[in-house]
Amino acid sequence: MKIQTVDTLVYPVDTLAHFVEALIHLREAVGYVFTAALVKVDQERDYGSKEHSNNHAECFNEW
Repeated sequence: MKIQTVDTLVYPVDTLAHFVEALIHLREAVGYVFTAALVKVDQERDYGSKEHSNNHAECFNEW
């Protein structure tokens, strides 16, 4: 039976830690991109336009 040194035991754990850390950063990056896309779509909408308010008036008139 071969005796393993501390280095051979630490390396796989260290590699796994780096992999998990990379996944966390990837998740954060995807979240930032998704949030930026939502903000851009929200900014492109013109909530103060007359057409938008007329659409709401039509919705209420249907009731």
